[in-house]
Amino acid sequence: IGVRLVGSEMCIRDRASRVRGAQPRAAHPNSRARRHVRSVFDPMLCELAYRWWAPPGGSILDPFAGGSVRGVVAARLGLAYHGIELSATQITANEAQARRIGAECTAARVPWVRPKWMRADATHLDGTALHARLPAAVDFVFTCPPYYDLERYSNDGRDLCNAPSYAAFLRALDKALGGALQLLRRDRFACVVVGELRDRRTGLCRNFVSDTISIAQRHGAALYNSAVLLTAYNTAPMRARAGFRLGKLTRCHQSVLVFWKGESEASVPNAGIVPNQAISWE
Repeated sequence: IGVRLVGSEMCIRDRASRVRGAQPRAAHPNSRARRHVRSVFDPMLCELAYRWWAPPGGSILDPFAGGSVRGVVAARLGLAYHGIELSATQITANEAQARRIGAECTAARVPWVRPKWMRADATHLDGTALHARLPAAVDFVFTCPPYYDLERYSNDGRDLCNAPSYAAFLRALDKALGGALQLLRRDRFACVVVGELRDRRTGLCRNFVSDTISIAQRHGAALYNSAVLLTAYNTAPMRARAGFRLGKLTRCHQSVLVFWKGESEASVPNAGIVPNQAISWE
């Protein structure tokens, strides 16, 4: 992995690394999702985020768990991961992967804390019913919410990809992310990975990245870092010509937004974070 600075933002260049056997988010059998390979969350980004902004031995809350990657990497680093996911099929796949990797870690005598996934609606995090199944407080919120209607994962009306409008999608995201931030301890970080969206009808950008920042700010989390994850080009060069007929640039990055839940940066050194610890790619 290479890390470099561009302007005021950090750029993290991905070198096509994948957790072996990682499962992408499962599609509902009746889904009208687009016929393309679904993205697998970058495990190298996971390790960096956990090592840089989560205290060692801390607890992680992921309100939009999806596939197994964020949970598996947390477990390997000795972090207690709690993921919320609507799809029972996806949870079953995640748990099967975690059992296999956990057995390998036990045999190798390396750290492993079993990740936990629960089938629930993350928008209920703004109430109390779901809180009883979670820690009283967590040390790091790390998630990647659905990108509204970019992909369709299921026919479940609670799934944010099925929101009737972008405004309704943002209201649901506010409940889920806001509820997760309520459970985040003071003087702790949160990290949300998002990308810009276009309105399918008008072709105009929706300003999703800024909307996500606004939601976090409303719930007491200030923007602390804004990083750019450069993703693999894949078919981007082939798609670029068609898009540029309308002056559209082909997107090959995502925004990594890091928030701080505290009064100022003065308390960061006391938050238990060890950002300069060595990265091991064993």
